[in-house]
Amino acid sequence: MKEWIQSNDITHNPWHGDYFLLKFCRARKFELPKVIEMFTNYMQYRKEFGLDTIIQDFTFEQRAELQPHYPRGYCGVDKMGRPIYIERSGYIKESEVRRIATGGDATVEMGDPNLPMWKEFYQSYELLQKHIFMSCSATF
Repeated sequence: MKEWIQSNDITHNPWHGDYFLLKFCRARKFELPKVIEMFTNYMQYRKEFGLDTIIQDFTFEQRAELQPHYPRGYCGVDKMGRPIYIERSGYIKESEVRRIATGGDATVEMGDPNLPMWKEFYQSYELLQKHIFMSCSATF
């Protein structure tokens, strides 16, 4: 797998180490053609949505407006050093979230992955992987 990545110049991402690649191998029972297909699709998805640069390139303008209607966030770590994420689902005001996320346009689908709200989720997960997990690991 690593030889294929290097020979085809697929990625130079330091996050794509042995353990990361092993997940793809296990998911496809170490059948190399299936592993390559799955990894290629993964890399194409990341490129399509700009996930490698989303932390620097994207700013969620509606964050302050959305937060009262969709209260969520990270708030420290547990005893084992894992980040604690709280989503106060009982306080979600779905109609307001929909209005803010779609800009009030009833024809826009909430599932559209290009909505800024979804991009904020993608960005949040990239921050979790690249910064929050790393800082939690460094403290323990």
